[in-house]
Amino acid sequence: MAASRARSIRISSKKLSWNGATFHPILLLGEDTIEAQNQIAANTKLIERCRMAVGKHRRLAEAVEQQMSQRRTAEAKQIKMRLSLVEAFTATHLNALLGSLNAEKATAARLGDEELAVCLKQALASNKDKLDPAPAVRLQPMLSKAISACEPLLGKVPQLSSTI
Repeated sequence: MAASRARSIRISSKKLSWNGATFHPILLLGEDTIEAQNQIAANTKLIERCRMAVGKHRRLAEAVEQQMSQRRTAEAKQIKMRLSLVEAFTATHLNALLGSLNAEKATAARLGDEELAVCLKQALASNKDKLDPAPAVRLQPMLSKAISACEPLLGKVPQLSSTI
C-alpha cells in the first residue's frame, strides 16, 4: 500500500502551472529539486552582490559628479577674478563654453603660459595702454556715375538690321 501511495504522489511538473503565483514549497522531493534550490540560493546571492555593486558604483558616480560640479564652480570663479569681469560668470556659463568646444579644436587652441600672459595683459590693459581704435572707413559706392553712363545707352532704340 505504501508503494502505491508513493507512486500516486509523483506528479509531473509539466502538468502543473503556477503562473503568477509566488510561494515556497513545503516539501522538496528528489535530487533535482535540491540542486535547483541550491542554484536558486546561489543566484539570489549573486543578485544581491550585483545590487550592492550597482549601488556602490552609483554612489561613486554621484560623488564624481559632485566633485566636477564643485570644480567647475571654482574654475568659473577663478576665471571671473582673473579676467576682472564685472558681469556674472558662473559654472553654467563655463558649461556652455565647454560644451561648445570640439576636443580637436580645444587642443589646437590651447595657449602656452607665455601666450596666455600676453593675451591676459592685452585683455586687462587700461584704456590709456590700449591701442587707438582704427578709424572708421566709410565706403561710398559710385553707383551714380555708373547709372549716368548707362542711361543714354538704355534710351537708344536698336536698328532693325542689328537685332538678333
